[in-house]
Amino acid sequence: MWVASEVVLDPVDDVSADGFNRLLDGAKMMLRLSADHREVLVMTKYLGLTTLEVSASLGISESAVKARLRRGLKRIQEVWDAESIYP
Repeated sequence: MWVASEVVLDPVDDVSADGFNRLLDGAKMMLRLSADHREVLVMTKYLGLTTLEVSASLGISESAVKARLRRGLKRIQEVWDAESIYP
């Protein structure tokens, strides 16, 4: 399993209460994913790795990475649609 040695986040100058709540909601959504789906989402969407790079790092095929990514995003959308208070 891939483990980040260091993740540097961009500093946030000003976050509104609504923006902060949405950020927390997004984090909660990520925690509801399986470890496999969460792992590829973090590597591609947050760390900016390509599916080929993720494939090499995890030792799985690129098509498996794409499938996990697609399923993870679909799950987030399903949960968001079912539970979101945001329009």
